[in-house]
Amino acid sequence: MKKIFLLLFFLLSFSKFCYSQGEISHHVYFIEWDGEWGRTSKDCNGWGLCNFRSCWFCCEQDGCIVSCPSNEKIYGAGIVEINPKDNTGFLLIKLSTENEAEKTAIGNNETLYIDEDIVNCNVTLLKGEYKFDKSFGKYGGYRVNAKETVNK
Repeated sequence: MKKIFLLLFFLLSFSKFCYSQGEISHHVYFIEWDGEWGRTSKDCNGWGLCNFRSCWFCCEQDGCIVSCPSNEKIYGAGIVEINPKDNTGFLLIKLSTENEAEKTAIGNNETLYIDEDIVNCNVTLLKGEYKFDKSFGKYGGYRVNAKETVNK
């Protein structure tokens, strides 16, 4: 029953939910990129991020992003937190040694490249060079600047 409620919750909220005590403190989005790493300038090859989409059926369990219906771990997924006061925030990417590309990035302390802003209907990931940070998750990762996409 709990899984059905969560699934309905995400369907109705279009992959966005807010947590708050009174005033809304953050907007939270689940996104995924199918573990496909690459740079726009290199035809989505190399170490970077060139696309993503909203994850409609994602949940968080024990610090991992999982499929809500199956509880299977989703590689290439993250959570974007946005401050609604200024529409800015970040995507926290936690790498894993279970994926070869991520394992190489961990071993080499690779910089993650986003060659141009990546925009979808909810979130924009901002162009930049993001340094590897060992303090994220178990193996390290990246904090990518983001903003909420404003549709006019």
